[in-house]
Amino acid sequence: MSIPQGEQWTRAMASLQKIVPGASSFSPEAIAHAADAANKQVHWRRIPDFESLDDSDIWRFIKPTISTGADNAITLIADACFHNALGPIVTTNAELDTVIEDFVDHHDDEVFGGDVIIIFPSIVILVHHEGLTAELRR
Repeated sequence: MSIPQGEQWTRAMASLQKIVPGASSFSPEAIAHAADAANKQVHWRRIPDFESLDDSDIWRFIKPTISTGADNAITLIADACFHNALGPIVTTNAELDTVIEDFVDHHDDEVFGGDVIIIFPSIVILVHHEGLTAELRR
């Protein structure tokens, strides 16, 4: 997955590289590889019944592992961000639940229908399209 051009994408990559130095792509596999190269262990967890879950269910599975301030800027990168020329979605932790719940209505695509990267100030959440998730910390 190449990096699209534009200021939003450049800022998203800079945020990612603060947590995973050497990351050069928004692909979960490439980010995991960069994390391994930076001696950060990547532990993938399977999301049970991934194929039958909707975005809200998947988010409820992932969310309990995250603790961060409500006002921190968060960047969400889903497949629609590339294919629909949407660009990275920048929001806050307080608004992220609503962004995920309303994503299909606003973008005619599921958040977790493909690969997803969620960048918090000190955590990156990877969601692989095959139903795996990993959390990388600064």
